[in-house]
Amino acid sequence: DTWTDLKRHTCSCGTLGVQENVANVVSVIAYPNPTNNTFINISASEAIENIAVYNVVGQEVISKKGYNNAKQILVETATLSKGIYTARILFENNKTAVIKISVQ
Repeated sequence: DTWTDLKRHTCSCGTLGVQENVANVVSVIAYPNPTNNTFINISASEAIENIAVYNVVGQEVISKKGYNNAKQILVETATLSKGIYTARILFENNKTAVIKISVQ
């Protein structure tokens, strides 16, 4: 989990569990994060199947499907209130990554 430069966060997020298999690790970058724009760009080392964004009480506020095996997806954040959100990113073979998104 590292910050590579201002407003850009990189993490190698894997599946949750006591033992984590290195083969399940997917690198995810979200930028700009925090965002005060109307979007956030999420890119990964593998094709993104779906992204779900949840507010602090666990309600799904955005769901977006990936397309054509794209490793990058643009998520509209204009309708979101300021705050911290959790994004769950689903990849093939049931791999998942969870990241925090900050909307200012």
